[in-house]
Amino acid sequence: MVSAFVLIKTETGKTKEVFENLSKILKTKHRHMVFGAYDIVVKIKTRTNDDLIAIVNTKIKSNPGVKAAIVLQCWEEEEGTVETL
Repeated sequence: MVSAFVLIKTETGKTKEVFENLSKILKTKHRHMVFGAYDIVVKIKTRTNDDLIAIVNTKIKSNPGVKAAIVLQCWEEEEGTVETL
């Protein structure tokens, strides 16, 4: 299994629209609008690297309103809970 975080920069005023479009075309429960250098962060899990590349190119970068997408591929992953203060 291949896991990656995709950092998405959108055109001004298009973040909500892109976020909603992604919710329709991606089957992921980890999708966040964020503040900072990027506007949306999506976590993707695929079977292969080729599948990851295909999703990024055909479903994310081709989405109207997306200016740029950076892929951070995970090399190790640990699931767990976060303690709160």
